[in-house]
Amino acid sequence: LEKLLPNIKCEVEEITDDTVSYEATHDRPDLYSAELLSLYVKGLLEIEKGLPKVRKMETVEKAEIIGPEYRPYAFFAVARNVKLDDESIRQLMQLQEKIHLTFGRNRRKISIGLYDLQGIKFPVKYTIASPDLKMKPLGFGFEMSLKEVLKNHPKGIEYAHLVSPHDKYPIILDVEGKVVSFPPITNSEDFRVMEDTRDVLIDVTSTDIESARRIITLFAYAVSA
Repeated sequence: LEKLLPNIKCEVEEITDDTVSYEATHDRPDLYSAELLSLYVKGLLEIEKGLPKVRKMETVEKAEIIGPEYRPYAFFAVARNVKLDDESIRQLMQLQEKIHLTFGRNRRKISIGLYDLQGIKFPVKYTIASPDLKMKPLGFGFEMSLKEVLKNHPKGIEYAHLVSPHDKYPIILDVEGKVVSFPPITNSEDFRVMEDTRDVLIDVTSTDIESARRIITLFAYAVSA
């Protein structure tokens, strides 16, 4: 790894026991996790060449995109029959937060959500909602309004400035009106990804369409890897 990583723009900083610490540039979010990094290492070692092979579903689910002007873009992907454990979930959450902080400019430019697809019915809708709309935010066992989320949820307090100046907030709903997510703040507790999750819905909302397109592709591969 010490010899291979510099070939893919990773600067090795330290190797201790079974841990390799390296630095990747801010414009290469595809190098932010061990799972994605392994795809490049396999190529360099000629174990697997070309893009990872994923099976494309014949049926395509639909989404309606009518988000707020200040955060207009959204992309969705579905990864089916995935195998998750505690470690892989933690790695995905770590990748999510690394992209939020760096490439996503602390969620201002990009935010990512992962959900257990069970219970979500298509078509999903990225739209706007009143601050009084209620949801059950991640980590909470009861509902609160979106404006209460901004005051009481840890992520709401941290990222309230991204939506609070506006009179309508971004929201993701399924066809039955169930709240899936309040981006870029928090997901719904009802669709938390767990070890027994087999089908995952991924969303990326953004202020920049090309950045969103890039990250939804990256995360689709990361979840499917």
